Amino acid sequence: MHSHHRFTRRRLLATGAAATGAAVLGKAGFAPGLVSAQEATPVAPLGGDVRLARSNPSSLNPLFSTAGIDQGVETQIYGALVIMTYEVAPQLDLAKSIDATPDALSFTFTLDETRGFSDGKPLTSADVLFTFERAINPPTGSFWRSRFLNIQGAEEYDGSGPEAITGMTAPDEQTVSFSFIKPDATFVVLLGDFAGFCVLPKHIWEGIAPEELLDHPYSLAPTIGAGPFIFNEYISDQHISLSRNNSYDPPRANIDNLLLTIVPSSATQQAQLIAGEIDIKGLTVTDIPSLDGQDHLSVFNDPSVQLRSLVPNLSRPAFADKRVRQALSHALDREGLAQELYQGYATTIESPFFAWEWPDGQAPVPEPRGYDPDKARALLAEAGWNASDFNIQFHYIPDSGFDDTLLTVIQDMYSEVGITYELVQVDVTEYNNRVIAGAPADGSATGDFDFVLLSGGVMGGDPNLTARYFDTASKVPFGANYAHYSNARLDELYILGRGTTDIEERMGIYTEAAAIMNDEAPWVFLFRLPALYGVNNRVKNFNSPGHVGRVVSSAHTWWIEE
Repeated sequence: MHSHHRFTRRRLLATGAAATGAAVLGKAGFAPGLVSAQEATPVAPLGGDVRLARSNPSSLNPLFSTAGIDQGVETQIYGALVIMTYEVAPQLDLAKSIDATPDALSFTFTLDETRGFSDGKPLTSADVLFTFERAINPPTGSFWRSRFLNIQGAEEYDGSGPEAITGMTAPDEQTVSFSFIKPDATFVVLLGDFAGFCVLPKHIWEGIAPEELLDHPYSLAPTIGAGPFIFNEYISDQHISLSRNNSYDPPRANIDNLLLTIVPSSATQQAQLIAGEIDIKGLTVTDIPSLDGQDHLSVFNDPSVQLRSLVPNLSRPAFADKRVRQALSHALDREGLAQELYQGYATTIESPFFAWEWPDGQAPVPEPRGYDPDKARALLAEAGWNASDFNIQFHYIPDSGFDDTLLTVIQDMYSEVGITYELVQVDVTEYNNRVIAGAPADGSATGDFDFVLLSGGVMGGDPNLTARYFDTASKVPFGANYAHYSNARLDELYILGRGTTDIEERMGIYTEAAAIMNDEAPWVFLFRLPALYGVNNRVKNFNSPGHVGRVVSSAHTWWIEE
């Protein structure tokens, strides 16, 4: 086993001013210096397959997919204006240049005229406008809608056609412009979250009603795209298969095939990695010892932009009182978990504002929620809270490994202060229906869950990327505000924070936001996660990204040496 550690400042900041600030938030236009994904693809031998393991996707439609690994697959099939690979800054993909006005009120994307769809149809500005229109159209139910409401005319849009969204225009077939209500210096970074907002082929999708897009067969069989790979097939519980798109000259991808086998069990994936049956696996800390002596494998260990948190449903009476939510943090020995269970690979966090440019690795907060069981009990008593008054369920996806252990330890810690609940195992589909879709069978719009574990996100990349989890407009299904949290001042701060490129000013804005989060405790912020990957040495040019979705979105840069 070979180990790779990249704890440089560039990697540590993970899309701070070391890269994103210069590439996107620079004062001279907000987008200079981006390189194209084509330029980033090294000239290397063609051929070979790369095999990864994953669970069944909930969707392969970029309007709906909320898992980073799904978005990574989509960027390889569809392409996006900009994509995120392992690099810390967005890379140009379907766009060959971006121009922005100095006030960050307008962005113009020029498309790469050499790019087209895999069926031979040209890629034009009409495809881009169509994709954004479908994302904004309320009946679609896309979680991207909340991110685009700053585009002029988006919030009032009634579905009458892209031309009705006055802030989206196409001067010609290769040019798309966006005009905003308020400045947004982070727009390009936003388009890269998680892996990239992909462009749909209008001629394939335009005949499908917005409300039918989610469940349409195309959403799990995206056969036409403008990416470096072509979709072959998805068979539930078996695999997703992609092949190199040879319509590009030279090819944008080096490998012949990207094979994603459906293996939900982490233990099975680990055995397959050791046996050489798969090439790449995201690791937990408990996986690492079993790789010792496996000379055909390398372990990559880097800081990530992902976090791990517990998310209560604030629409449920059990978690309506902020004192109860504060108690949830005080009841947990997070530092002990980071050192003992995570073996020092994870670091505790107090808010979603970490990495980026923060001098101490995260935003300061007025009252860090340290381990204090007595204070937790006092807060619960002050709130008049008793677990017997509620029938709390904690829904989770079992993995027969690390997470099962983590959740059992957390449940024991909570029980010591009188917070009791039932752990309920669900599969990925049910989890998504309960938490992410936000529209359970009874027709409510507040989610069908009490308490869940959430991992991922790219919140450490830029503070504004946390908005889709916490601002009011981002309540599911139009965003990722799973907790159904709302704070008017926080909404204002997000607008202010993306309206300036001044790092010190932005720090002040998001420090206030962190203080609000610290007081109202909408989530239980646990850890900044490490980026751990096990990789077969036959795969060359693998670079570990700070988010799991960006593993797959880098696949066009790999090659094979047996």
